[in-house]
Parts: sequence; structure tokens; C-alpha cells
Amino acid sequence: MQVLLAILFGSTLVGSTLGAGRAGATPISDFNLIAFGNLEGTSEVEGRAAIQGNVSTGSTNYVTRAAGLSSPVSTNGLGVLDGLIIGGNVTGNPINVNNGANTRIGGTTGAIINSNGGGSVTENDAGVADIFADINFAVQSAETFFGSQTVNSTIDLSDGNRVVFDSNPVGGISVFQASSIDLFMRNGQFDLVGDLSADLFLIQVTGSNDISTSGLNPNSFEFNDDAFQSRIVFFFEDADENTDLQFNGGLGGSILARLADLEVTTSLEGTVIVNDITLNGEIHLPTASVPIPEPSAALLIGFGLMVMWLRQERA
Repeated sequence: MQVLLAILFGSTLVGSTLGAGRAGATPISDFNLIAFGNLEGTSEVEGRAAIQGNVSTGSTNYVTRAAGLSSPVSTNGLGVLDGLIIGGNVTGNPINVNNGANTRIGGTTGAIINSNGGGSVTENDAGVADIFADINFAVQSAETFFGSQTVNSTIDLSDGNRVVFDSNPVGGISVFQASSIDLFMRNGQFDLVGDLSADLFLIQVTGSNDISTSGLNPNSFEFNDDAFQSRIVFFFEDADENTDLQFNGGLGGSILARLADLEVTTSLEGTVIVNDITLNGEIHLPTASVPIPEPSAALLIGFGLMVMWLRQERA
């Protein structure tokens, strides 16, 4: 069995690049916010939002820009006009869903939902579960892919007021790595230099400690340009259920910290993927435009072989 697993997984995602077997967009590209836990707060999301748990808010706004309804969509069961997807129940003050976007709720709502522009509101929506199943698969596939990438680019932390990311992409990917303390518990700005042609600027952030920035303004230089923000991903690979994140100076680029909780206090630019979220600052477009390689044909065949092997073992 161990040999079979090594053959299957050792020759697929590990060591893959975007240049080899480039895939189309994933559900990550469809959403500006993905929260696997609950949401509370009083602010807005410019694009689509998917909250798997409950929503309890003051007045909040979703799909505040028509560009947030990106098309075509790749999430199974998601319509082009579906803008707010909630797995649980909704309570609190009025929610505004704009630009004709639809609201789909797996549970029920005790809050007023204003559909500005003619969108619909559906409670007890059985299709919501399938949407979150697809989102979960896509996010965990991204984690596997991002975690398998080898560092090929450097970070210069010598200037106390500026972090310099020197890009040297291989196969279309620049991969950086630093601890969350080194990157965020400091002053100054972020700057991206070197070869800027990469399809993905992947920043592997290590450490599970809490982050609350004060003198840092990382939404600067290329990190303040949406042409780069859509290709920058901060992957908090060690963040867990006890990790709390807060970027008081904002952040340019997508955040993938599926198990961590996040309080938004200043505008974030990119796709945000976390557990519980307190929305007291805005989440802005662009969404992440980084495709994740699909499992190869060999992997799919391998899964079939593994299932057959397991059945024989149980017989």
C-alpha cells in the first residue's frame, strides 16, 4: 500500500508547476471571500462571498461592484448571478446584496435581505451543500499544491522599513518563504522586484502564532497593483484553529489560511479564505486568478486502483 501511494502522489501534484498541465479557473477564482466558519461584522465585500457557517451582522454589503460577478464560473452548482452563498442561518441587521446578485441560504434568515437590482433570495436551498463541497475540494487541493512547491526566490528582511521579494520564477511560479513573525511583526512596506513575469507569486508563511500588525503597510508598490494582487497568494501553511490574524495596514494579495480566524480592520485586496471572520473592514477585488493544476489522468486511474485494493483487503 505504501508503495502504491508513493507512486500515485509522488508523480502528480508534488513538484508540479503551472506551466505543466495548466488548468482552468477553480472555485477560488469565483469568490472574493470564502469563510468556512461564521461571519459577523458591519462592512462589505466587493465580489462574491461564501460563508459555510452562520451570518450574524450589523448592516453589511455584498457584491458592491458588478465586476464581482465574474463569468464564467467554475464552482459546481453556482450560477453566474449567485453573489452571496450561506450554509447556515442569517440573523442581525439588514444585508444588502447588490448588482442584481442572488442570495442562496442553506438554512433560514431572520434578517432583512435587500436585493438591489432584482436578485432573488432563496432559503433552505439544498444546492448550497454541493457548492461548499466543491469549494472545500478546491481549497484543499490548492493547499496541497502550494505546500508542495520548492522555494526558488528570496526575501530580503535587512531593511527595517522595507521587505524586498526578489522574484526568480521556475515554471511560471515564484516561491518565497518566511515566518509570519519575520514578515508581519515589523514596520514598513512590501516590494516585489526581479522577474515579474510569473503567473503566481506564492509566499509560504510559516508559523501558527497570532498576527496583529501595527507599523506595517504591506499594501505598497506591486502589492498595491491589482495586476499583481490577482497573482499574489499568502499561504499560511501552519495556521491552525488557534491562529488569529489581523492586518491593520491592509494587505495586497490573496490570503489562504483556511483554519485561522480573521478580523478585517483595514481593506484587504484579493481573495480571502479563512475560518471565522469579523468583517469590520472592506474586502476588495481582484479575486485570485491563479489556476491550480487538475489531478492528472494517472492520479485518477490511481485512485481507482487504490479503491480496488482496499476492497480486496476487506474481502
